[in-house]
Amino acid sequence: MSTTEQPEDAAGTDQKEQPSLFELPGDWFLRHIVELVNQGVDIGLTLSVGGSVVSGIAISATKYFDLFADQLVRGADEGDLRHSLADSWRQWKQLYEKPEGAGDDWKPLPVGYIHLKNASYFTPGQVPMPRNGALWRGRLDSIDGFSLGNFEAE
Repeated sequence: MSTTEQPEDAAGTDQKEQPSLFELPGDWFLRHIVELVNQGVDIGLTLSVGGSVVSGIAISATKYFDLFADQLVRGADEGDLRHSLADSWRQWKQLYEKPEGAGDDWKPLPVGYIHLKNASYFTPGQVPMPRNGALWRGRLDSIDGFSLGNFEAE
């Protein structure tokens, strides 16, 4: 877990003053978009990451962890270790949720990652990979550029 995702305590109740959008590494505008996405607004985005193009639907971190866990257990028998792992990994979404009993001054953690569903890598002259899309998670400070809207594999 990155330091941008780690709260002062597990419940996130001991919130220190957080840096502004402009003080964090990476594109402040993309960070703002991810903050909106983390409130439940899915947005199609195309990202340039280290010379690669990744395109998909930006989703909240909580939705990402739910979908990730769901994919893990798909087709698994009851009692399979994947169910325990999925339950454990699903708990990571609590880092992004307002804790029960938190005051009106509670603020979510500064975002450090972007999460996509139906994501594919696009290379000129090549078939997008994977063709059916995938869940994707990337560090915001590793993204070179972005555009609104997403490509879809044909």
